[in-house]
Amino acid sequence: MKVSVIVTTYNHARYLREALESIRAQTYSADEIIVIDDGSSDHPETVVSEFAGVEIIHQHNQGLSAARNTGLTAALGRYILFLDADDRLTEIALETLVRRIEAHDDCGFVYGAYRLFGTDPDWRKECALRPVGRDPYQTLLTQNCIGMHGTVLYRRDFLAAIGGFDTVLLACEDYDVYLRMAHGHGVSCGPEVLAEYRQHDSNMSSDLARMNKAVRLVLHKQKAIADTNPLWKAARQRGLRYWFDYYGTAQLNRLKASVRSGQRVGSSLSQTASFMLPFPGQASRLIGSDLRRLLRRRTKGDSVAARGPFRGSAPNGSVPNLAMIAASPLIGAMSRIFWRAMRN
Repeated sequence: MKVSVIVTTYNHARYLREALESIRAQTYSADEIIVIDDGSSDHPETVVSEFAGVEIIHQHNQGLSAARNTGLTAALGRYILFLDADDRLTEIALETLVRRIEAHDDCGFVYGAYRLFGTDPDWRKECALRPVGRDPYQTLLTQNCIGMHGTVLYRRDFLAAIGGFDTVLLACEDYDVYLRMAHGHGVSCGPEVLAEYRQHDSNMSSDLARMNKAVRLVLHKQKAIADTNPLWKAARQRGLRYWFDYYGTAQLNRLKASVRSGQRVGSSLSQTASFMLPFPGQASRLIGSDLRRLLRRRTKGDSVAARGPFRGSAPNGSVPNLAMIAASPLIGAMSRIFWRAMRN
């Protein structure tokens, strides 16, 4: 048996049919399709019953890593692809991935590009391939250039040899596997769009604090290995900064949207403070940079001679007056978090 596709679902039965249809529509047929129900209450077996030959395994809710490990244990294929129930494959996915992995015997996994889609049937966004580079491990320490797990095809025995997915991780478990696999095996990629990543409110990646905590844990696990090589050590440090800025900027954008709309401002401010304050140095750097951009727009060259932490926000290096800061609810909200971070 050559290819197994594992579909994990937790209360996503409403999307499951599309996922299974996309697997059945492949130009290269999967030898095995297994659905892992991670304790759903929406009866995914009803959908699975419409697809002859598709197996379903039920388990108590244990999280995504455990669900994938259940699939890894059950699968018989030489190669294995994991698809979340709310996502879809493009019809060339398996054909492209199998051809690529069989052309690179040293590779633990291969991957490709993907696109985003949502509730608007006319909206699509292509996410161009980000190559893994000459040293996949070094590249992945800096950022997750793969982006979508549904584009990845693993050698099953290599994945099993590293212990599969870490069940301690509540998110970023795929990123963790990429790093552990890339340290000992090659990685290859290509530009073809192989999967479609559904955007909706219940996406795990929308929980920014959870994602930031998980990604820092993933990189912490790599510290001992990364410290053995100066290039890897530097890449890991860049990665820690990259991920804080990535999720931190998204959190600040949510705060801005709340302040501008006047909705859930208190809740958004609390969430942003909770996200930022455990990391005072990085928070003050990121918020200070954002504040300077906001203040430049508001001051338009009008400033006073007083200097302080917002030095450089106006063209002559001084700061806007306090009345101007207070006049902007957004700047006021961000300033409160900035000063708390500075005091920590």
